[in-house]
Amino acid sequence: MAAPTVYRWDDDNAPVLAINDSDNSALVEIVKACLVDGYGSKMPPGAGYSLEFENADGTAIAIKSQSPDSNGFYYSVATERALNEDPLKEPHINIINMYESMTDAISGINSTYSGRLLACHYTYSVDYNEPVAWVLVADDRAFYLFLYIERTWQLSDNPDFDHITAYSNGFFGDFNPISPDPWSSLVWSYVTVAEEDGRFGTLKSYYYAISGAQVKRSRGGLDPNGHGVSIYHGGGPFLPEDGMGYSYYSESTTPFGEGEPTFITRPMLSDTTNPKNFRGYIPGLYYPCHNRPYKNLEQVTVAGKTFLAVRIRFNASNDGQVLIDLGDWRA
Repeated sequence: MAAPTVYRWDDDNAPVLAINDSDNSALVEIVKACLVDGYGSKMPPGAGYSLEFENADGTAIAIKSQSPDSNGFYYSVATERALNEDPLKEPHINIINMYESMTDAISGINSTYSGRLLACHYTYSVDYNEPVAWVLVADDRAFYLFLYIERTWQLSDNPDFDHITAYSNGFFGDFNPISPDPWSSLVWSYVTVAEEDGRFGTLKSYYYAISGAQVKRSRGGLDPNGHGVSIYHGGGPFLPEDGMGYSYYSESTTPFGEGEPTFITRPMLSDTTNPKNFRGYIPGLYYPCHNRPYKNLEQVTVAGKTFLAVRIRFNASNDGQVLIDLGDWRA
């Protein structure tokens, strides 16, 4: 076990996230470069995954953690065209899905979904072939993706990254269970531009599932095609309204005074069965009990831990902030 690796669009020799009608596999190539092959000073190899299957044209891959501690599930990363075998599908939409076993890059047994969506661009027609910024953070059992796809934040516009927001986000991999649990793997994503209700970064009460977040199976191994979960408040001096690092209320939006601490907490993950089984924590994921107190992609130290602060869009109209621990996620 080790600290995660942060992969970014501005690394030396980093792959470029851009698409056109004849080549729409850029996100697939980025995931492969980060998790399997490595690139530039971050190679070889990647974060510790093996390439199990790949389409001949590179539009779909299936990867798997090589860690002996992994739950051993497969993750298919595919363009929507490849997954549906339909050239008329939007070229900027990609899908990441989890399977218990696979026979090729897009086919397997006991998948969680028909797919969790991620977008390379805000819209295909407006942003055609324009590179966008991306960040992938991974250990050898899970990874986060943050994509800066909003149309005015493309790299050609020289955006101010201190304040921009990742509109297409997700987490994929093993979470940290509170007790031995062979089904403790999660897929969770959100893209505002594809009518996809995944809502990465959203918080729900203990009793309601988040649309778009599923563990591989419920505790006990039921629901082989995926089981909905609640990702709910971790406590703290105030409860944010709906999303991590966000509040409607001005008195709760800033640290509590000059020289006083920023408070952080971590969301909890629960089955939505009856009883409501608490399953554990999403590795490395915390959020501030304040309204976006940090600059986007700023490294900050809170309570002795170092975090990468990432501003995210967690629903159609609201921005929040998550803190990704840069220490060992499994410690």
